[in-house]
Amino acid sequence: MEPGRTPMSPSVHGKTEQQKRALRVRACIVTIQKAGQELKLPQMVIATAATFFHRFFACNPLHEHDRLVMVMACLFLASKVEEVPKKARDVILATHYVARKEVLHADSAEFARFREDVIRHERLLVTNISLAVDHPYHYLVSLAKAVDPVNKDLIQISWNFVNDSLRTEVCLNYDPRLIAGAALYLSVKCLGFNITRNGAPATLFEVINMPKALIEEVSSQILDLYETAPSLASMRGDGSGSGASTGSTHMPAEDGECKAPVPEYHKQNHRLWKRNVAQGDHYRYRRDEQQKKRKQRV
Repeated sequence: MEPGRTPMSPSVHGKTEQQKRALRVRACIVTIQKAGQELKLPQMVIATAATFFHRFFACNPLHEHDRLVMVMACLFLASKVEEVPKKARDVILATHYVARKEVLHADSAEFARFREDVIRHERLLVTNISLAVDHPYHYLVSLAKAVDPVNKDLIQISWNFVNDSLRTEVCLNYDPRLIAGAALYLSVKCLGFNITRNGAPATLFEVINMPKALIEEVSSQILDLYETAPSLASMRGDGSGSGASTGSTHMPAEDGECKAPVPEYHKQNHRLWKRNVAQGDHYRYRRDEQQKKRKQRV
């Protein structure tokens, strides 16, 4: 990464204006996904936050708003909408650490400014976009089971493709069921899966009853993501892609959730807390000793 840049400000040298915008939006969605993982939010909350971000900037210029603050506001609002509320403090600290790789202290003036801006941007979201979101995940499992009711790899890889599709704008332009169908189509291609229907060879489009042209159109837009970000490993389906890096973005496991490591900003705050407690004990001890001496003198 170039000096002075963060994940929120990717290199855009030599790109067209449209490509620059796409890269900046993508970087923001990556921050939403990683911060959501730090906060151990369910994938539905992360997907809702990403959708809110896309919706807002579909009708508002990127340069008119602080993108980091908007990322925080989207996560904060999405956690409320999906009924998994997180404190503004936790959202701000986690997102700031993910984006800037430095600990923000909750008692600092900078934190107070972030909190004020996040509340203001949350109001902007509520007044400017629809908060009703229907995600492809709701359709994906039933579609995959229609193709093969026992193949878990098919569902998992499709789930990863849906996660990665959040970094594109397909959620703005296509029905969520169609996005689920496109993710399933890409998974079938990756696995070299042979589809049958009533014992006879069949196409995916026949089984899920969706138009081939639209499925291929959405699939093409998702695949464009990997041309500019070849490190995404969802194509391999090995669980190492952007959509399968931790338990929060992984398809829910039947045997329980994965345990994520303790976020670094929590460790830092815990160390500060222990230090403050130790100092407090020391001060209380000195105070008690002074009170005893005063009583003895009396």
